[in-house]
Amino acid sequence: MFKTHLQIAFRNILKRKSYTIFNIAGLAIGIACCLLIFQYVAYERSYDQFHRNVNNIVRLRLDLHDQGRLTMQSATVFPGVAPLLKKDLPEVENYCRLIDTRISWQGHEPVQNNVVLVNEEKNIKALENKGYYADQSFLNMFTLNIIKGDKNSLLNGPDKIILSESLAKKYFGNDDVVGKQITIREGGNKYGYMITGVFKDYPANSHLSFDYLISYSTFVNMVKRLGAPDAASPETTLGWYDYYVYLQLYPHTSEQKLEADLVSFSDKYLNNEYMKAHNNREDLYSIPLKYIHLYSHYNEEAGVNGDGKSVSFLFLIAFLIIIIAWINYTNLATHVLWKEQKKLV
Repeated sequence: MFKTHLQIAFRNILKRKSYTIFNIAGLAIGIACCLLIFQYVAYERSYDQFHRNVNNIVRLRLDLHDQGRLTMQSATVFPGVAPLLKKDLPEVENYCRLIDTRISWQGHEPVQNNVVLVNEEKNIKALENKGYYADQSFLNMFTLNIIKGDKNSLLNGPDKIILSESLAKKYFGNDDVVGKQITIREGGNKYGYMITGVFKDYPANSHLSFDYLISYSTFVNMVKRLGAPDAASPETTLGWYDYYVYLQLYPHTSEQKLEADLVSFSDKYLNNEYMKAHNNREDLYSIPLKYIHLYSHYNEEAGVNGDGKSVSFLFLIAFLIIIIAWINYTNLATHVLWKEQKKLV
C-alpha cells in the first residue's frame, strides 16, 4: 500500500515538475530562513547563561542627576560601594570588582594606556588589551574553567596573573606556565607578575571578554605607588567610577526589595546634604547578569551589547516567514488539486 502511494506521488511529481520545484523550494527556503533566525535568536539569548550562578548575579549601574535632570547612566560604579553593600544589605552574599587593565593613574587623575605582555625569556611581546584586575571572589561567583592552578588562591595577593589557554600557548608554547614570570608594559611602566593559573578560553557568548586576569590587590598597590591619593583608593573610593561591580545575591531575593535598598543605600553613602539641597543625586541600580547583553546600553559598557527588541522582532519575523511559506504551499497545492478536479468534470 505504501509502495503504491509512493509510486503515485512520484508520478505526480514528474508530471508537474515546474510546480513541484517551485512549491517545495518555497517551503524549503521558508523553513531554512526560519531555522537560521531561530539559531541567531537562541545564541543572542544564551549570553552568560553558562554561569552556574547566573540567576543570582547582578551588576550595578550608576545614575547621575544634575539639578533633577538625569545626565548620565554608567555601567561602571564606585568600587567602595561593594564592601559597604555586603555589610549593609542582607540580600548580598558576595561581591566582586573588575577594572580594565588599560586604566592606570598618572599625576592627579586616572588615565588609559595600551597594555603589552612580554615573555622576556623568549622575547615574545604583543598588545593585549583584553584583561581585567579582578577580586579573587570573581572565580567563585562566575564560572571559569580552571585548567591549572588552585582556584581558591589564584588571585589572592598582589602581582598574580592567570592566563587563558590560548594566551599561555602564545607566549610559552607547551611549557607549564604556572610559577613562571610574565611582564606587563603599560604607560611607560614595567611590572612583573607570577602566573598562578591557566583557564580555558572564556566563552564568546558573554558580555565580558578577556584573555587574562590580574589580582585586584595588584591594582590597589599600583595606583598607590603611582601617587593616587587615599581618596582614590580602589578599595574604598566613592568618587572614582571606572569599576564594574557585581553582586551575588541569596536565592529568591526580591528584585523590588533590592532596588529599594539600593536607593536607601545611595542616600546614606553617596548623597550628602549639599547635593540634596541642590537637587543633585547619585543613585545605584542593578541589572541581572542574564539581561546585560540584550538590555544594558549605558556608558562604559564592557563591550558592544546586543539589542533585545531587535532579537524579539526577529523571532516574530521567523514565525511570519514559516506561516507565509506554509500558506503559500497550501494555496498552490489546493490550486493544482482544483484544476485537476475541473478537468475531470
